[in-house]
Amino acid sequence: MPKPLPKDSKGNVIQINVQNGFKKVKARPAERMFMLKEQYEAKYGPTVSSHEKQDQSIEGAYAIMFDSFQNKIGYPVNEESFSKYNVRVKSSAELPGLAVKDDPVTYLGKQMKEEFTAVIWNGETLPGKPGDYLVANPAKEDYRVINNLIFQKTYEFMEA
Repeated sequence: MPKPLPKDSKGNVIQINVQNGFKKVKARPAERMFMLKEQYEAKYGPTVSSHEKQDQSIEGAYAIMFDSFQNKIGYPVNEESFSKYNVRVKSSAELPGLAVKDDPVTYLGKQMKEEFTAVIWNGETLPGKPGDYLVANPAKEDYRVINNLIFQKTYEFMEA
């Protein structure tokens, strides 16, 4: 069953294409601290907070990738997503590990001017605010809501 497409604040489907102002973007090589789900859950509990959402369930996750370990800001990833990282330092029950990912996928991204929603990998609907980015790989039904500051740090526009 296909995932619902991202929608604007009026409930209209957002057309994700270059003609609608989307540009090609790619993720910069990402160095992330992480903890395996069992390690994180034993120490901090069954939820994690991201920039977009407080108290997100980690059920079904394989690991937690951190934007900020100190502030416990992160997001759950499944085993397939985690396998795309190269682990440099293993995590423990006390300390996070370090992993690096070079994402070769080209996405379409656009800074949105109004509120929107997108269904992410785990089926959850996330809200986007004006100024956030909608980043998508429509062929894989991969939609992401990315905070402006995080987008600037983790993505870059590609040459036309």
